[in-house]
Amino acid sequence: MSFSANSVEPLSLWKGCITNAVEWLLASAAHFNIEVHHLDPQDLLSNEFVVCWDTELASLLIAHPDAAKFPEALVQIRSQTLQGMSWQEASQFIGERLMLLMPELRARYLDPSIDMLRGAA
Repeated sequence: MSFSANSVEPLSLWKGCITNAVEWLLASAAHFNIEVHHLDPQDLLSNEFVVCWDTELASLLIAHPDAAKFPEALVQIRSQTLQGMSWQEASQFIGERLMLLMPELRARYLDPSIDMLRGAA
């Protein structure tokens, strides 16, 4: 699974009707005809992630710690997406995406009525 730097408009997708990181990933995969039928959405969640700035892509990458199962970054936030945001806005934007991928923080802060993974096994 691979997302190019020009493949999605994260802000419009995240601020739209998709309220959860897993839904966004699956919707993006479906939009680009990437097969995800073998993917259990619960497998994306972890309380540990690798976060780094990729200078070649000019993007912040959030990768799953199990690189064998998820060789590509789960989330790519392009510098263009962050451009024009204040420190506080960018911090909130990045933090929300990371928190949605962490089951402990999802359980604590995400409204159960919009958490599509709550109760899924």
